[in-house]
Amino acid sequence: NRETTFYSNFSKAISIKLNAINWDFITKRKIFYIVSGLIIAAGVVSLATKGLSTGVEFKGGWSYVVEIEDANVADIRTALNDGIKAVSEKNNITEDATNEVKTYGAGGQYKITTTYLINSSDSSAASQVEDALVSSLKSFDFAKEDILSINKVGPTIAKDIKVRSGWAIAFAIIGMFLYILVRFRNVGFSLGATVAIFHDVLIVFSLYSILWGLLPFELSIDQAFIAAILTVVGYSINDTVVVFDRVREFLGINKHEKDFVPIINRAINTTLSRTLITSLTTLLVILILFIFGGEGLKGFTFALLVGVAVGTYSSVCIATPVLVDYMKKFGK
Repeated sequence: NRETTFYSNFSKAISIKLNAINWDFITKRKIFYIVSGLIIAAGVVSLATKGLSTGVEFKGGWSYVVEIEDANVADIRTALNDGIKAVSEKNNITEDATNEVKTYGAGGQYKITTTYLINSSDSSAASQVEDALVSSLKSFDFAKEDILSINKVGPTIAKDIKVRSGWAIAFAIIGMFLYILVRFRNVGFSLGATVAIFHDVLIVFSLYSILWGLLPFELSIDQAFIAAILTVVGYSINDTVVVFDRVREFLGINKHEKDFVPIINRAINTTLSRTLITSLTTLLVILILFIFGGEGLKGFTFALLVGVAVGTYSSVCIATPVLVDYMKKFGK
């Protein structure tokens, strides 16, 4: 009976090195708090001054699926922005329109969204927007016959979607708080996990605002982004539960020890191999999707990349330190 092994010499060596790590996370927790606080503070300033780029679902707009041969997203977007701007100036429209272009379906098909005249009460607004679209893209031999479908999301519907998305995130966080409370029967664990989730969501929103316009792809807050946020919440809580399980186990084994900080720090270090390997493999898959998934998935996968990385960091450097601070204040 030969012994069955599930690792190679290379993976075994990596596992041994990761298990040998003994970083002092807890005593450095104030550094983690400061770093995260600075990023969130920069994000709050950016949100207050710069804001966020919102998709058609959250501010209303016209959505067209079109067919254009021998073109790319960047050229179509440039032509659309210049064309809509020229038409707006010609018609003395002062409100700036937001335009988005994404690949859609088969080759040569694109999804174009614009907020041009979305708030207009004019009965001919739809035809005016269509004319502006055709005029903007005339350099691509574009005609009305190349419009495959038209959809409008009015401001009222957009507001309703925005409210529902906010409630979805709020209910997800509340649900996670209750789940951790039932599982660990300790408010400190629930508080640590909830702070970590808030931290992850705020970091993603902050980076979306700070990097908006600086990256060569669209960072829009749309329904795909909300799906990414909810995915990040689930990933973050899963990673936090793994760490908390080990913390609870070590506290139970060493329940007579008065100084629980070294015990918790040791528990964190024993989860690093699992945490890092799982996160790196997840990030690798998302990175491949980010690179090869097309223009329409860039914003979604970027949110996942940031969220998974930050979620891994927060489960170790935010959630558990918050638990320690709670235990120091209110007792183990």
